[in-house]
Amino acid sequence: MYEVLVPRRVRRRLARLPESVYERVLAALKSLGEEPRPRG
Repeated sequence: MYEVLVPRRVRRRLARLPESVYERVLAALKSLGEEPRPRG
C-alpha cells in the first residue's frame, strides 16, 4: 500500500468543492494509494 500526500493548500481547495465531487476525488486518491499505476 502506498501513501498519497495531499498538501494543505490542496486540501483546502478540495473542501470547497460540492460534496459529491469531493467524495469522488477522495475515492480516486484512495484508489491511487492502493494501485498507483492504474490501467488506462
